[in-house]
Amino acid sequence: MGNSDCYRVNGPNVVHEMIDGEIVIVNLAKGHYFSLLNTGAEIWEALLKGRSESEIVEALLRKYDGERQQIADAVTKMIAELEMEEIIVPGKPSENLEEHLLEDGASRKDPEKSAFMAPVIEKYTDMEELLLLDPIHEVDEAGWPNLSEQ
Repeated sequence: MGNSDCYRVNGPNVVHEMIDGEIVIVNLAKGHYFSLLNTGAEIWEALLKGRSESEIVEALLRKYDGERQQIADAVTKMIAELEMEEIIVPGKPSENLEEHLLEDGASRKDPEKSAFMAPVIEKYTDMEELLLLDPIHEVDEAGWPNLSEQ
C-alpha cells in the first residue's frame, strides 16, 4: 500500500452514514456492520475525500499531539483493516464528497492539541442473517423477511 494511494467505498456492497458523529458502515455482502468514532471517523471522512495515507497522517499530526510513527502506524492499521473487511478498495474516491471532520490545519488556530487516540473499528456480526436478506430479490409469496431456499 503506497502513501499516494486513494481509496473508495466498495459500493454497492458497502453503505455508510454518519449519525451524531459516529460513522456506521454496513457490508451488505457479508452481513457485518461497523462503528467508527473520533479519529476513526476522521480518517474515514478523509478517505472519502480522496486523501492519501500520507496526507491523512499529516493532517492528524497538525490536529493531535502524538508521535509521527504512532499516528502513521494507526492510520496504516485502520486502512488495512478496512481493506481486509472489503469496506474500501484502492481507486478513485466518490465524486459527491462532503467536507466534515478532518481539518486542513491551516484554519486551525488552537495551539493546544489533544492527545492522539488510535482509531478503533468496532465490528458487529449479530445481525448477519438479517442483513444478508435481500428484500428486493428474495421476496416470495411468504413475504419479507424470509431467507431464500437455496
